[in-house]
Amino acid sequence: MKKIYSASLTPLTEKGTIDRESLRKMLERNIRHGIKGFFMLGSMGEGPQLNMELSRELISMSSEIIAGRAELIAGINGNGLASSLELMKAYSDIKFDSYVFIHPPRTFY
Repeated sequence: MKKIYSASLTPLTEKGTIDRESLRKMLERNIRHGIKGFFMLGSMGEGPQLNMELSRELISMSSEIIAGRAELIAGINGNGLASSLELMKAYSDIKFDSYVFIHPPRTFY
């Protein structure tokens, strides 16, 4: 059986914080409609723009809301190996299913 995953957006307030209620509504609606997994903090949206604190908060909130009813994939958008490893460590105590390591943009030629 094939599964459908959503490359999900990050709802933010006007102040730049995570909009928990909008995140909850989005995840709950998608679960009701059969989405089997969520990819948070991908490379095409706001993921690379969020600091470590907001990234961790989003993965943590998403994990709490999903509560094992779907898979959760956390994007790693560091600007280099060291910051990517820091993000992985920052997520280490949060329950989710997989990482997607997104290679940083080329910084030298």
